[in-house]
Amino acid sequence: MQAVDVVWVRHDLRLTDNPALTACKERPLVLIFTADGIDLESIGAASRVYLHHALTSFQNDLRKVYGARLLIFSTLDEALETIQRTVRVDQVLWNRAYDPTRFERDSAWEDRLKAQGMRPIVCRGSVLVEPWEIKNKSGKPFKVFTPFYKTFLARGAPLEPVARPRQLKTFEHPKLHEGQVESLHLLPPKPRWDLPMMSSWITSESEWWQAWKSFRQRRLLQYPQARDVPSETGTSRISAALHFGQISPRSLWADARKHPDAGTESFLRQVVWREFAISSLFYQPTMDRVPIIQPFEKFPWADEPEHLLAWQRGRTGYPIVDAGMRELWQTGWMHNRVRLIVGSFLVKNLHINWVEGWNFFWDTLVDADRANNSMGWQWVAGCGIDPSPYFRIFNPMVQSERFDPDGTYIKRWIPELERIPKRWIHSPWKAPPATRRLAADYPDPVVDFAESRQQALMFYDKIKRIKAAAHR
Repeated sequence: MQAVDVVWVRHDLRLTDNPALTACKERPLVLIFTADGIDLESIGAASRVYLHHALTSFQNDLRKVYGARLLIFSTLDEALETIQRTVRVDQVLWNRAYDPTRFERDSAWEDRLKAQGMRPIVCRGSVLVEPWEIKNKSGKPFKVFTPFYKTFLARGAPLEPVARPRQLKTFEHPKLHEGQVESLHLLPPKPRWDLPMMSSWITSESEWWQAWKSFRQRRLLQYPQARDVPSETGTSRISAALHFGQISPRSLWADARKHPDAGTESFLRQVVWREFAISSLFYQPTMDRVPIIQPFEKFPWADEPEHLLAWQRGRTGYPIVDAGMRELWQTGWMHNRVRLIVGSFLVKNLHINWVEGWNFFWDTLVDADRANNSMGWQWVAGCGIDPSPYFRIFNPMVQSERFDPDGTYIKRWIPELERIPKRWIHSPWKAPPATRRLAADYPDPVVDFAESRQQALMFYDKIKRIKAAAHR
């Protein structure tokens, strides 16, 4: 019986720098995607919508460039069983996952495939460095970003990206059906988002490269300053492409290095933050649920469902917070500076457990990534690896005055405030009654900022003392 190699596609929906796709050259290929390959049941609703379109784009790219098909199955077991009715599978190739659960599952798959007479080949395709490649002098993983970053740079340039294959020799048989993306049921039965906004996301490898090159040529120079201004296109928004693998970090790194300017180092530093988050989750598997600093498990979180709902729906009465939450709900994305502001407000002003924020972001972010999401929330809450100081509480009024002085971003997402003058746009509840009536539909603050801040400092000071006592 003829032998083939199976390429198991997961978070690597690209043709360029896809090691699993280029690692085998002797036998014909069968390309597959399976729901259990990315743990489909666990990902959030916004990511599922994005994945539907990204998979469709990848299927179209394979047909257009190589005349190849991507077969879709529910499980890897089902895929291999179906393929082996027609042809013998010699090797199964895929790019390694670093989420602890999936990493362990992949290791189990390697053992099972070997026992069944197939050879597993697992490649590095989604990181610049693997978690075990960067350690401190004691041989342990870093817990602070700066030394991680310096050690990363000291290693020299990452591996060069692998070129797109000139051709793919694929195995074709009438009994092997391509399968429809619709069979994965990724789209919600009832739309939850403003679909024109959601469908505006680009989802193909070629489109993402065009977007990146446009950003590099026009915006990267101003990146260190513009990245904090939510009303401007100051960030690349390429996080979704990195997460789903339409662009690899190696390709991004190599292209940025070829065209250096004043913003290159600042941008690539953020790419290394992604590596640090992946490494941190690898060594702290419960980082998405359990605070790294253990005394925080005793934090007296508030049980305020109405406050949580106000935060989720952008109805807290604090304009910069509400603008960010509405941007998230309508587009599946939120500016990074605003992510920090809304996260701080949830944890340190509403006193709601950061896990609630993690859950909501996981469900509504197109670029929801377990490592980045966990790192971000634990940083804001002050309970994780390399955390924000506990006393750092983002003042939403000061933040919007500094980064959205004219209220451009606020008014884009909160139409109720369109008629509010610049003087009052950051704190409309302080406006004279006549002015306040111009935004009668916009709520008053759900909590007093100064009082909630003081209460948070009291809570955090108590945790600080518990932590100090534990180390005596």
